[in-house]
Amino acid sequence: MAGPPILRILSGPQKGQEYPLVRERYEVGKHESNDIVLRHQTVSRKHCELIREEGGYRLRDLDSTNGSMIDGQRIRESKVSPGAVLSIGQVDVQVLPAQRDQRSDYPRRFDPEKSYRDTKSEWEENFEAAYVAWLLERHGGNISAAARAAQMDRKYLYKMAVEYGIHQPRGTKS
Repeated sequence: MAGPPILRILSGPQKGQEYPLVRERYEVGKHESNDIVLRHQTVSRKHCELIREEGGYRLRDLDSTNGSMIDGQRIRESKVSPGAVLSIGQVDVQVLPAQRDQRSDYPRRFDPEKSYRDTKSEWEENFEAAYVAWLLERHGGNISAAARAAQMDRKYLYKMAVEYGIHQPRGTKS
């Protein structure tokens, strides 16, 4: 079973870090409130966002100072082709297609700026999100069947799926 797509940092102080992309939307920037924090002086506090869409992701620049590029072309908003190199300020990242090897879903390196507690919390969140995405994909999006198979409470699984942006809450439209 394929895991989620991966965002790999290719340059800068966090080179080599990887993030499984399991949510519908990610804010990217150097401020700690972002979903993906890039610690580099050329990255704006709220630099850009990655938005899941049919067949992949879309990159939207959030009026950053140094701009966002896809394969060397400055963009305001554009679809991200599989394997494209994104430049966020002067930090290059790449969105890799879903991997078959589940072990590639987690960062291989650690951020020396983060405490043990923060690192563990991030890994647990990434594990939960990847597991819920895999479980629901395996059961065709059926929360009840997935909960039974995982021996989980259905309401708890639903809550996690909504929290991680894997499942839309009842009463909302796409």
